Amino acid sequence: MVPSSPTPYRPRADDITLGELIDLYRAEVTKARGPEVVGRKYNHLFAGLLEVLGAETWVRAITWKQVADLRDLLLRLPPNPKKKFSPKITLTEAADRADEHDRLEEDEENFMERVAPATVSSYLSRLSAMMKWAMDKG
Repeated sequence: MVPSSPTPYRPRADDITLGELIDLYRAEVTKARGPEVVGRKYNHLFAGLLEVLGAETWVRAITWKQVADLRDLLLRLPPNPKKKFSPKITLTEAADRADEHDRLEEDEENFMERVAPATVSSYLSRLSAMMKWAMDKG
């Protein structure tokens, strides 16, 4: 027996996309905290969201599974992946490169360092704050 596919999301008139939400939230946080804070604390989160979910994803259609996929991607990243590999590399490519490095490495002591779980947790807390902000704004 084949499981039924989920019903496609039908946006409401007041729905916004993830790209729109990120732009609105970035502007709000930049006003409150300055561009340096946004760059340092939010850029990985925003890049990961856009890469994993896409800018055109309806915010109300985001699932727990998609957030878990984002979390898993962030946990696979080395710190500062764009400095380590290339400014043009995607987060998925950076995580794949780090995984490949570890597969080829014979000595566990030479495995590539990864983003700390506490850092990933802080990104997810910021995601939660952004979603709560969106709900508060309607």
